[in-house]
Amino acid sequence: MGSALATSGGVYRLGEPEFQEGCSTAACGAAGLLSSQAVLAATVTVTFLAVIALTFLHSAREECDEEQSRVAAELSALERFERRVGGLSAGSGQSGPGGAGGATLVRADAADAPPKLRAVRRAYEETVMAVPHYEEDYGEPLETHMRAEFGDEVAAAVTGGSALTPPVKQALLQRAAASREERTSFLRTLSTEGDSLAAATDDLAAIDRRVDRIENQRRLQQSFPELTETWEELGELEDECRETLERRQEQVQRGGSGADWRDDGHSLCAYLYGPLPVDYPALADGALLLDRIRTTRRRVADALTRRV
Repeated sequence: MGSALATSGGVYRLGEPEFQEGCSTAACGAAGLLSSQAVLAATVTVTFLAVIALTFLHSAREECDEEQSRVAAELSALERFERRVGGLSAGSGQSGPGGAGGATLVRADAADAPPKLRAVRRAYEETVMAVPHYEEDYGEPLETHMRAEFGDEVAAAVTGGSALTPPVKQALLQRAAASREERTSFLRTLSTEGDSLAAATDDLAAIDRRVDRIENQRRLQQSFPELTETWEELGELEDECRETLERRQEQVQRGGSGADWRDDGHSLCAYLYGPLPVDYPALADGALLLDRIRTTRRRVADALTRRV
């Protein structure tokens, strides 16, 4: 909750006539364009993981689904916290010199204030800090987390003040509502990203199945016309694969998979897929599939030349 995205220095590029990749390491200041063979070489350290077709994409969908579950849990927790604070009666108090609409208020009636502030803190602990992934993702004390979510002044009023006054209560509700809206917006972003991953998976899987069928053919038993037809089909599959990669590339570049949450789609990919060996799983799987198609097509071309 409230954590910032890590930015990514890498970008895959699609160029003519080869599929191209920008530098994906932090050491690369400007992304140079590489051929599809270089894409394969750049991913050689992780290709051993791709023993199952579209391994990176399958892992990416799991990461995206998990993030959706966590954000939905945080949204629900914020809603419960807001309801509990809304049900508390605010006492009177004097306002201090702080800002945030007078949220930093001090020295109210000591008999009335502490129980109400304790109730706010307890509500925060039992809702926002009670999500299953809290310790794994945050693992920080209430004041630190509340400062990140609601701002320094509101957190100080709750943890160091002596009254739940109307301005403090109002500021709490406003900040909780803002945090809720951030989660709601991010869930929409994650839904868009999940749909994009699903579409890329379906498209690439369909191509992969057709390549499997072709590779299982016994070329020695095929006639020259049959080999020619296979060679042409592989050309069509190469075009389809490139088109799928281009669609995904454009979506990332224009932020179609998350620009409304943080600055761009590249940052979203770096955030979501940080645990994976690649920041762009759809493009990585697609690059491997594209190289496989081209390798198979060269073998069919070799078989054709032997028939001449």
